[in-house]
Amino acid sequence: MRLTRELARIESDFDFLILDTAAGIADNTLDFASAAHQTLVVITPEPTSLTDAFSLIKLLHRRRNINAFQIVVNMASSATQAREVFHRFNAAVEKYIGTPTQLLGFLLLDESLRNAVSLQHPVALFPDSDPSSRSFVRLADALRQQLDTDDGTSRTGFADFWQRQFREHAAQPDIQKKKPRPAVANARASVQSYVGELKARLLVMLEKPDAPPELLADLLAEVEAAYAGRFGRGALSLADGVQRLLAHPDGHESELRELAAQLQPWAPAPTPPMPQWREPIVESAATAMPAVPVAVPIVPAVSIPAASTSAAPMPVPPTPVVPKPAAPAVKVPPPIHRYDERRF
Repeated sequence: MRLTRELARIESDFDFLILDTAAGIADNTLDFASAAHQTLVVITPEPTSLTDAFSLIKLLHRRRNINAFQIVVNMASSATQAREVFHRFNAAVEKYIGTPTQLLGFLLLDESLRNAVSLQHPVALFPDSDPSSRSFVRLADALRQQLDTDDGTSRTGFADFWQRQFREHAAQPDIQKKKPRPAVANARASVQSYVGELKARLLVMLEKPDAPPELLADLLAEVEAAYAGRFGRGALSLADGVQRLLAHPDGHESELRELAAQLQPWAPAPTPPMPQWREPIVESAATAMPAVPVAVPIVPAVSIPAASTSAAPMPVPPTPVVPKPAAPAVKVPPPIHRYDERRF
């Protein structure tokens, strides 16, 4: 309650109250960002800064329903680099979180900042010709214009937010005592937050134009192997992977052939063709056994000369005798007896 009173007093004494929260996604950081009228997210070209900012925007959007974010690119070597960093970061946020961001300004990296840190002297008090001083002046002007366009009628004051939070917390003491948050839920929430942060870092790394594909592929392969060794099954669907290969067979011909060779022992045996029924062919006696003419050998008579009468006679095969066909039987009609009536 004392904090809310002090915040109300400070809020009435100043036109603008700018709070610098700690880096990360702690609950205090989320609460202060939820109470502010404008949320400024400071990023640098370093990958760790981009992943931390991505995780913060993701949590503020999903848990606190904040949809407006102003981006400030710090430690940029030039205006061109600042715009490139912002465009790459904004593309990742729009694609994976679904909320756009706006570039408020950028701060250039020069020796004046190093000297200001060593001298413990604000850069804004440097001469107007100093590059760092001009960057802060431009940033302050852009922020003033942004606040002037926002009338703030739909938002409460900074102290009012904390007073409402205090009243809501004090109105439910019994419920919180009866239903304390279990340690298992805390551990699960911590694991989910950690996994979400790792996922955000990896997605931002994939969006970088200079990301090494071989290094990322090795990382994903190691994660898949560790998951399979831990849970006994693969994390990715093999059917989906095959479908992706079949969608572009020209670029994955070798992988498809290797996969087909490895799966050959598990291929089903081919089914033999079913015999086709054919109607039986009925042949007549005449067509089934064609008549074949039989050649009857005719041996000519052999004459033996007189000089060779002393030699053994050569056997002469008998001439085949063809029996004559029998004459057809003639039926004789029975005799007809005639009677003479005169004899009686």
